[in-house]
Amino acid sequence: MIILGILAFVYPISVIIGLAFYIGLLLAIVGVLWMVTAFSNKDKSQWGWILAVGLFDMVLGAVLLFFPLQTVMVFAILTGFWAIFTGMLQIIAFFSVRKVHSSTWGLMLLMGVLAIVLGMFLIWSPFAGAVALTYVLGIEAFLIGIMSLVYSFRLRKIASPSAGEGPYQFSH
Repeated sequence: MIILGILAFVYPISVIIGLAFYIGLLLAIVGVLWMVTAFSNKDKSQWGWILAVGLFDMVLGAVLLFFPLQTVMVFAILTGFWAIFTGMLQIIAFFSVRKVHSSTWGLMLLMGVLAIVLGMFLIWSPFAGAVALTYVLGIEAFLIGIMSLVYSFRLRKIASPSAGEGPYQFSH
């Protein structure tokens, strides 16, 4: 995870394309497995739905495999619309909370406005947005890697026996 986090900052385009390719490959494989499951259970009543899920996963996986950069940009645009929508909901909630004189209403308004600005940025410049999302994923991967190392050393310290102790201790 630490290496992935560093790579996301050094090679953001390659990392995001690689992730899209990896997810596409997984979806394509899962889609084929769903289709095999559907055809091997043709006597069941739900086999058509299982086949439909398998076809959808396989097609989506193929799109990610053959058009990873375009798919990432579409994802950035969709994330932008989602951010605008949630920002509008936060601003609407702000007007409800403000009437109750809650202490967090200012923060709610600020977060709503920032979400809308972020959403507009992602829609206006999806390529830069995809790179920015890669940086966010890189920071998250790096921090998860550091936390995993810290916790593994702590667990190792807890699990290791003290001097003079071992698995076969006999009392006198």
